[in-house]
Amino acid sequence: MNFSKISNRSVVGKLLRMPLQLIPSQTRVRIFQGPAKGLKWVVGTDDHGVWLGTYEYEKQRKFAGLLSPGTFVFDLGAHAGFYTILAAKHVGRTGHVYAFEPCAQNCAKIRRHVAINALPNVTIVEAAVADYEGTAQFAEGASTSTGTLLDSGGVEVKVTSLDAFIRGLPEKHQTPGLMKIDVEGAEVRVIKGAENLLRRVHPRLLLATHSMALHHECRRLLETMGYRMQDLEIPGENGLGEIFAEADSQVETSFFDKSASAH
Repeated sequence: MNFSKISNRSVVGKLLRMPLQLIPSQTRVRIFQGPAKGLKWVVGTDDHGVWLGTYEYEKQRKFAGLLSPGTFVFDLGAHAGFYTILAAKHVGRTGHVYAFEPCAQNCAKIRRHVAINALPNVTIVEAAVADYEGTAQFAEGASTSTGTLLDSGGVEVKVTSLDAFIRGLPEKHQTPGLMKIDVEGAEVRVIKGAENLLRRVHPRLLLATHSMALHHECRRLLETMGYRMQDLEIPGENGLGEIFAEADSQVETSFFDKSASAH
């Protein structure tokens, strides 16, 4: 059951959520339902919906549906590591997950979740991803999930492009099958910095966009790189959108209907 559909403003929703406030933040629990069911999670590292299995319920199901044993995954903007450990569970020991996260506090959370789940197939990359190598200023947001690269950020972080990063990987690891990109406004810079990878390998993409302008620019760039796209969510008042993209020549109607693809 997707408990998140019950509004936290309703009486029932408030009553259901009240006991959650009593759980100590360092408590380890097993994720209750969904594709990550059974994995261990530290309660206080994110919204309770993560371990209840209701967090981004449909998105995590789509994400898991794109995974299979042996897949190599790049998780850009890994936050506390939920999608990282979900992916690691599904790709198995023959696959691998690279989790990119610039915030040191979040990287510590990812390391903890990887450790308590004994996942040897995860590499944590403490860096932001953009279109160059070097450093940048990083601004922490209202929550640990909303930090972004910003000239007036105040925290210096390492930056890499994916085209530069993969040059240091074993050859087999240079061909990711899936990339999840949620980088709080840097999505166009990520795409530009991964142009060679995207044109050569055409990994599938689940891309979060953070304004209508960025949404359209990402679509335009990906189309020039041989991708066909479907809007999973159009940016609304909150500015958030989501795109699924895969190679134009390899679209599978078993996952998304071609008739719903970009035009």
